[in-house]
Amino acid sequence: MLFSCVMDYKTKSTRQPNPRKNARVFYIPTFLFTLPIFLKGWRKELTEADVYEPLSGYRARLLGDKLESLWREEIEKCKESKTKPSLRNPLVKLIWFESLLTGIILMALEVIIRPLQCVLIGRLITAASSPGHVERQEIYLYGAGVALCSLTISSLIHPYMLAVHNLGLKLRVACSSLVYRKILKLKMSAFERINSGQILTLITNDSNRFYEIPITIHYTWIGVLQIVVIGWFLYQEFGVSSLFGICFVISFVGVYLLLGRAAKNVRSKTLARTDERMRVTKEIIYGVQVLKMYNWESHFSNLVSVYRRLELRSTRLSSYIKGMFASFQLFVQRVSVFITILAFVLLGNDVTAANAFQLVSFYAVLRGTVVFQLPKGIHVLMESVIPLERLSAFLRCDEMRKYPQVHLDDAIVLRRVFVQRGFTSLLSDININIGRSRLVAVVGPVGCGKTNLVHAILNEMSLSSGSLTVSGSVSYASQEPWIFTSSVRQNIIFDSQMDKERYEDVVKACALSRDLQLFPHHDQTIVGEHGASLSGGQKARIGLARAVYRNADIYIFDDPLSAVDSRVGKSIFDNCFKSLLKDKTVLLITHQVQYLKSVDEIIVLNNGTVTAQGRFSHLVSQNVDFDQILCNGEGEMMTECEPNPLKAGTASIESLVSKPVDVPNTTDEQTTSGVVASSVYKTYFSAGSHWSTSCFVIALFVIAQVLASGSDYFIAFWVNLHQAQNLSISMPMPIFIYIYTTLILGVIVFGVAAMVTLHNLCMQSSTSLHNAMFTSVLGSPLKLFHLNHSGRILNRFSKDLQTIDEELPLIINETVLLGLSTLGAVVLMAVINYLSLLPAVIAIVVLYYLRKFYLATSRSLKRVEATTRSPVLGYINATIQGLSTIRSFDAQQVVLNEFDAHQDLNTSASYMFVSTSRAFGYWTDLFCNIFNTCVIFLLLINDDNFGGNIGLTICESLGLLGILQFVVRQYAEMENAMTSVERVLEYGALEQEPEDHCIIPLPNWPKHGEIIFDSISLRYSNDLLILNEINLVIKPREKVGIVGRTGAGKSSLINALFRLSEFSGSITIDGIDTKTVPLCDLRSKISIIPQQPTIFSGSVRNNLDPFQEYSDDILWKTLENVEMKDAVSNLPFGLNSVITEGGLSFSIGQRQLVCLARAMLRNNKILVLDEATANVDPKTDLLIQKAVRKNFSDCTVLTIAHKLDTVIDSDKILVIDGGKVVEFAHPYVLLQDCDGVFRAMVDQMDKLSAECLRNIAETNYAERFSKKL
Repeated sequence: MLFSCVMDYKTKSTRQPNPRKNARVFYIPTFLFTLPIFLKGWRKELTEADVYEPLSGYRARLLGDKLESLWREEIEKCKESKTKPSLRNPLVKLIWFESLLTGIILMALEVIIRPLQCVLIGRLITAASSPGHVERQEIYLYGAGVALCSLTISSLIHPYMLAVHNLGLKLRVACSSLVYRKILKLKMSAFERINSGQILTLITNDSNRFYEIPITIHYTWIGVLQIVVIGWFLYQEFGVSSLFGICFVISFVGVYLLLGRAAKNVRSKTLARTDERMRVTKEIIYGVQVLKMYNWESHFSNLVSVYRRLELRSTRLSSYIKGMFASFQLFVQRVSVFITILAFVLLGNDVTAANAFQLVSFYAVLRGTVVFQLPKGIHVLMESVIPLERLSAFLRCDEMRKYPQVHLDDAIVLRRVFVQRGFTSLLSDININIGRSRLVAVVGPVGCGKTNLVHAILNEMSLSSGSLTVSGSVSYASQEPWIFTSSVRQNIIFDSQMDKERYEDVVKACALSRDLQLFPHHDQTIVGEHGASLSGGQKARIGLARAVYRNADIYIFDDPLSAVDSRVGKSIFDNCFKSLLKDKTVLLITHQVQYLKSVDEIIVLNNGTVTAQGRFSHLVSQNVDFDQILCNGEGEMMTECEPNPLKAGTASIESLVSKPVDVPNTTDEQTTSGVVASSVYKTYFSAGSHWSTSCFVIALFVIAQVLASGSDYFIAFWVNLHQAQNLSISMPMPIFIYIYTTLILGVIVFGVAAMVTLHNLCMQSSTSLHNAMFTSVLGSPLKLFHLNHSGRILNRFSKDLQTIDEELPLIINETVLLGLSTLGAVVLMAVINYLSLLPAVIAIVVLYYLRKFYLATSRSLKRVEATTRSPVLGYINATIQGLSTIRSFDAQQVVLNEFDAHQDLNTSASYMFVSTSRAFGYWTDLFCNIFNTCVIFLLLINDDNFGGNIGLTICESLGLLGILQFVVRQYAEMENAMTSVERVLEYGALEQEPEDHCIIPLPNWPKHGEIIFDSISLRYSNDLLILNEINLVIKPREKVGIVGRTGAGKSSLINALFRLSEFSGSITIDGIDTKTVPLCDLRSKISIIPQQPTIFSGSVRNNLDPFQEYSDDILWKTLENVEMKDAVSNLPFGLNSVITEGGLSFSIGQRQLVCLARAMLRNNKILVLDEATANVDPKTDLLIQKAVRKNFSDCTVLTIAHKLDTVIDSDKILVIDGGKVVEFAHPYVLLQDCDGVFRAMVDQMDKLSAECLRNIAETNYAERFSKKL
């Protein structure tokens, strides 16, 4: 759950404190504080319940407050200097002191201790290779010095790495919190330029870029110092020859800079393309039901494929750049050694074992810093420029201005208010005074500016000129009800405390009593995302109840009565607006003329201007024609045609609110446990190519490593020959140089070839995995989207896919390189001294079990980190959708606290993961130090005095010190990254909508539109039957109105018709069983106008005709028929004008007209209206009804009743209750049944309206009967 789970997180607070918080001093540098985590992970699979409380310094609220304060200082500073504020300075100030301390530690490590160890290695080789001239004790002393340096390095590097990782974590958390705070302050107009996909990218990708900066930034300057220090030592030993090798290393810094600049440009393109892909993906997930009913999956699939191809084009280039960085470490050290030795020899000098392997050890240090960390630091800095600019630009967006609270006699005062969007006038010269304790109605035709007026009053729109004053607190119910994933009760009380008496009054006043009685868990029933389990009327009343529950001075309701029937609407008007809120100021947007006589004042809007204002009688006397304004607004509504509650039972609200119920849980995210299965690896590597390609890649890496190890051994062989001049083996110097050159060139060629081939293989796999997952998600049944909130699904397409695209190829590359390097080092040591195999075997056994111990916890924590990330994304989406409601409730701090709680949970999981990773590295290095000490002293005790053997063994064993723990951690990282592959594969194998068709219908099918429901039964999951043995025959061209109470099964019947849900029985259309028809053919042959109009971002043309099947003339003619031609032609580019995300360019009524135009274009024989006029004004309602009667007269039309007057002239009325057909006949026939349900519905209306409906039914019946005669 999104909103309620945080409540649980805060209130339960049973999470244990982090062991690091109260750890003993000795436990911190030795990482013993992580033992409880490891032990728990060894015993069982870790879950969210095992996550500790976050440390105080890592809480999102604290970090967000600090960064927000620093950002404000930056803004004020830049105002004085008249420059654009950048997030760079605030981020630096946030962590500068801690970062400085870590930099000092790293400088001591890299500039002092490591070079010192290299000097000691040279002394040790010199002493050991001439035992007669040096005391044995001195040799052992040098050996102990080398070992002590290794121990010091291990004791410093891992605490350092933990510290910088945690600094990166702080930056990520602080940026995410700052972005969320900015969302809460953004003007609504900003969302026309910034879509939610871009905001998600800011959180998932851009903020994450700053995580790596503290880890690598110090190497960018320490690398330079290290080059100077090591360069001095090398010059003392090799003279001018050392400059050639040093210059080669430095030249690579230039190469890195060029590659880093290229990476920056590539990153910019990648982010832009990722934004577009995520925007479209998000829209698909939100509008998937409409998408399926329209049969538009292929269009959006192609659209995503285009964006994905463009994204991968730049991602592939970025991957190659990263791969080059990784492959350089294979040969740059060896080439530098080669160049230096070659120059040294050609200048007439002799190479000894001591200076050769001291040279190797020095360049090994430079490889770690200059070849690996320095370019990585440059690359990270380069890549962070674009995210920094994007975040800074987002934070510079205009914010809402909070008007000061003033106390006036009137509640709301507008004086000469003008509002513009670009060059379009939205409100013009608005002058309104709304007094206190008055009920004021705002009326007007569709698109006249009613919602814009509300947004202006709520401060959601900036005034171009004029003044607006709101005196008192405001509560608001939006036109599109905002329902979040939580209980019904939580949706009502929202950020307020539970007041039982107030709650009961509100539930009664908002006509929710019966609904709570019928819900399976009453007011503790969990509603799905966007209220997926609620009807339109229930959403409207819950949204209304939330606004009424808050004790405010002013209540603003944007058309809350459109989605409820006349009886419920009258009840709400009388009991809520006129009674419960009688002492409050109420501003009611409405289309119902019948209520206007009872309000204190009416404001008439047209084209953004107030055309009339006053009481009903006054306006009538001034010849204001409300019927003309609202177009026959006297019609009564009947959305949820429920039986009389007195007949249905009289359970009190007391019993519904206070009785104990089992609170249901939302569906938890499915996660696998244990080791990542080998099938996951197999599927990943075979997803994009044949298995032989993987074998070829492995062969390239093996050959490269054999050549690399061969070049290392050749140096030892060379210096040993030089030392043993009395041996019979001799070789001319040119031969030595040719062989050595060949080996080095082979390493370069095969190393680069292996990298390019591997990254290309990974990109092909990534493409295949995304396509499979996207196809699977798009083809899955609707229950997937009902049981999983959007953030959970989007996380697969954002964070998991980012890991697969960008991180996994590099991790695999490094794992293979380091693994083969480790194997090569062990083989070389065994060749030189077979006794080293004994400690090697012991080390392998110990490290194997240490690895198992680590991976058991690491995998679990990585999965937990991923699953705790999903709610963060879902919460952002929910916030954006309900932003105006949140701000009107002044609940920004409440939702911010909950978002920070989500962040804290994820932060704690991340901290635990990093801590265990560094602990494993430290403990592995400690064991490696013991192993290295054993190997070195075994070699020194041995009588082998060849300096080459000693030097090679020492260098290879010390190389293992860094490599061994890193290769195991990299393997763990690969497993952790493979969990993203695992999660993507999970979504790539979802249950699919059945396609067991056996026939392809003729192109003109259905020709007549006859529909037969034969024994239709339907259930969702394991719940009770929603439809129970439905048997119906709907004749060709028949117009059928479908009515029934909420939950009766009306929409489920339509779902069955579209095969959105599986059912038993059969539905035949023109004699063909729909189960035998391909879904694409079935759905494309049935038109629908949904209750909630869904508009996708893109052009008007694509929203009408995504497959480009119709000419411009036909499109314009259709728009003219639905009276949308003027609205579209006024847009800058007509049909090619881009509609903003969510269709914000149009009012809700206009969006519904676009849906009507879609249905008219398809010209199908069957049309479904699913409460299509629930949220539109009477004029739009009448327009839709006329268009349906005119353009679909020769079609079969199924109308889920929104208003009884819209179905009273139907050929038949279908009354459904409890999933069964209760009545099915002509409305006049049904009205003759005194005990009939339909008659009871009509009788519940006021006498005038009921009589009107009876007359229409009788007249229509008489006309039809006379025609038959």
